[in-house]
Amino acid sequence: MGHKETSKTAFNALYKNFDLVERCCYEHNGEIENFGDNQKVIDALIKNRLAYFVDDNLDVRVHSKVRGLIDHTTSRYRLREKHGAFAGLIDDLEYNLTS
Repeated sequence: MGHKETSKTAFNALYKNFDLVERCCYEHNGEIENFGDNQKVIDALIKNRLAYFVDDNLDVRVHSKVRGLIDHTTSRYRLREKHGAFAGLIDDLEYNLTS
């Protein structure tokens, strides 16, 4: 029963703060600014082991699994994958044209 409650609180912490966590993942490489209004979010994420301290409790970074989940739910991973495949096709085309 305790594990179920823990997963519920972790999900709620992500759900309520999804915009902030998503913005931090893409604009700041997963680091959350430690400002006064973000302190409740930081405490909730660290309590549920979704984020961790870096540099002696100065910076907070979102866990990589959370970043992967956000990639998957926002389809950014697939966009990066398609962009990489498209870039490879362009490189092949340029190589074939020059040779």
